[in-house]
Amino acid sequence: MSRLMPRRGRPRLVLHVGTHKTGTTSIQSALRDNRDALRRAGICYPDPSRDPHPHLPAHNFIYRATLNGADAMATERDLIMAEFKASRADCLILSEEGLSLPRDALQEFFAPWRDVFDFEIVCFLRRQDRYAESLFSQYVRERKPIATGTIAEFVKVPEIAARFDYDTNLQRWDAFGPVRAVNYDLLKGDGLHVPILEAAQTDLRIAATPQTNVSPPAGAIELIRQMNAAHLDYALGPLLTKLRRDPPEALQQMLARRGMMGSKLRHEFMAGLAQVNTRLAQNRGVVFGTDMPDEPEHMFHTDLDAALVADLATTR
Repeated sequence: MSRLMPRRGRPRLVLHVGTHKTGTTSIQSALRDNRDALRRAGICYPDPSRDPHPHLPAHNFIYRATLNGADAMATERDLIMAEFKASRADCLILSEEGLSLPRDALQEFFAPWRDVFDFEIVCFLRRQDRYAESLFSQYVRERKPIATGTIAEFVKVPEIAARFDYDTNLQRWDAFGPVRAVNYDLLKGDGLHVPILEAAQTDLRIAATPQTNVSPPAGAIELIRQMNAAHLDYALGPLLTKLRRDPPEALQQMLARRGMMGSKLRHEFMAGLAQVNTRLAQNRGVVFGTDMPDEPEHMFHTDLDAALVADLATTR
């Protein structure tokens, strides 16, 4: 039986704000799958199984409400608060990685609760080159137009570049309560959710959920990027399965490569963030490692035989 740590004063709100590509689905799945145990420990993790993405374990309805104006945000707050009160818990955990983005409306959603809850914000941070590559991979797989060019072009898009200044983005949350920045690169996969539970001030331990949204090799992403550029129709799951189990001989060496940036771009990219990361270390205590992968100098974008690309797109 878990022992609830003693609390005083107002109910507590633990806000897990991301960032993207830091095991968030694993964290959210563990919290969703253990909602009953959390409730018995005095913690409410609201049911995430409603629009806009009822199959996902995150509270995506918060981000969606911020896109739809003040009335939508008020309605969403009422729904969350009704579930929290019905749970009779004294701690609320909300998790939505989109809350890490630099948008004022995200803080506006929570502003009415500043006099209701004691906030603690938790944010997982990944060294920016690794984050950029993983995000690029995700966007290529989602066929987003922003990821049809090279990764060098991708990291310079203003809405993407703004994500890399972690400290500035976290300053948006400082007025709500303590902000706990966690170095994702130092965590183990089976303990990703532990900082969330620590912020909730409970000694409850729940089973971890294996990470499932792992980026494919760079070679597979480059192939998919070229399929997108050619406007080919393909089935992503069967295609990735074939590339993993039975890759064409002409692509085997290419599919072995993990990194997308190449050493030249990676060093330039991280050098450009040196002052940003110095400030992050000073203000948040997060210090990223300086190790670099063993990789070729140039970005991993290559010409592929158009006929082979078209043939692979027919994989079902």
